[in-house]
Amino acid sequence: MQQSANSSMLCIGLGIALIIVGCSGRGIQAQLGGRVQWDFETQVGPEWSTDRTVDLGSNKVLGLFNNRNRKYPGGTNLTIADIPPNTSIQVVFDLYFIGDWDSGGELADRWTLKIAGADALIDLTSFDHGWQNGVRVPTTGTRGQVDTGRRTLAYHVVTNKIVIQPDRIGADGKLTLDFMGYLTGQGTEFWALDNVSVTLDGTP
Repeated sequence: MQQSANSSMLCIGLGIALIIVGCSGRGIQAQLGGRVQWDFETQVGPEWSTDRTVDLGSNKVLGLFNNRNRKYPGGTNLTIADIPPNTSIQVVFDLYFIGDWDSGGELADRWTLKIAGADALIDLTSFDHGWQNGVRVPTTGTRGQVDTGRRTLAYHVVTNKIVIQPDRIGADGKLTLDFMGYLTGQGTEFWALDNVSVTLDGTP
């Protein structure tokens, strides 16, 4: 998703990089309903713990990720600061599943979204592509393919949405989200992120 130069995209607090078009350093503490989105088509800001990107089709995405392969980061964190009190946060993102993911069995894979130091907000252990308890599942909905250097792998995209209630956000108005995959293959499965958006007060 491209963002035009005259965009009115807003910035949430000082934890969001000022390179985002339309952001200022003052934050939007009084402007509930403010929203920011990352499409990773340009430089990745310091609010993300990794700035590695890759081209998938016509999109540039954040990744690839694989916790079993030292050539790739295992996951990434997003830090948001200066969230107003009593404010919920809606997070929406496209999750790219690359390669064959395993559901169940000795080679089961897992993907989670957590608030740092807390239980998982999203905990995925079943996938509709790849393998189910060692049995190959017919694959549908493939978006495209990516060349990892050693293999060409198909990928699928799933859009996720979650609302984080105020009691899950720190008293200092700071929130760190941990995106993490727990994979069993070093070169046969990866994941990536795109079109991540954060909205104050859960406003769509």
